[in-house]
Amino acid sequence: MISQARIPNPQVPLDDDTPVVHSAGEPRPTESEPDPTPQGRRASLAPGVLVVDDEPAILTVMEAALRNEGFQVWSADNGCGAVELYCMHCPQISVVLLDVQMPGIDGPRTLRALQKVRPNVCCCFMTGNPGHYSEAELLLLGACRVFRKPFAISEVVQTLSKLAKGPFWSSGSDWDESSRKGA
Repeated sequence: MISQARIPNPQVPLDDDTPVVHSAGEPRPTESEPDPTPQGRRASLAPGVLVVDDEPAILTVMEAALRNEGFQVWSADNGCGAVELYCMHCPQISVVLLDVQMPGIDGPRTLRALQKVRPNVCCCFMTGNPGHYSEAELLLLGACRVFRKPFAISEVVQTLSKLAKGPFWSSGSDWDESSRKGA
């Protein structure tokens, strides 16, 4: 079970065991070769989440929390990397957790690019500063939910789990619009 921990302040340095984050423009590799064991086959059936944020601390915390709950996780530190990963792993990715304000392509523009790959992509935004976007505008773009930073990790994980494992999702297929509105 995920505790009610909150996302750390991104200005606070992480300890030496923190995974290295690649430079901007490079997606963070988070997957290894497929595991042929029964445990590996079960993991490949786990719902997938693409986490996109330019803050390394948020990527690290969300990756760990989601993996702990049984998700497959892909992560990128920018919009271009997110689109590249989504194109490569679209059938395995059930939901995208996307930061609103990022250098280069922001979250809403990234969502539009993802929608060109899969028009009914399931996406939630997270933001500490939505900039000139209102929550209503973000939802109208096609997001299912907007999380305000700092947020309770357990709430995000529970919502993503519901979206990824819900009755309206079947691996590799698009959402039914009526189901999406009820999420």
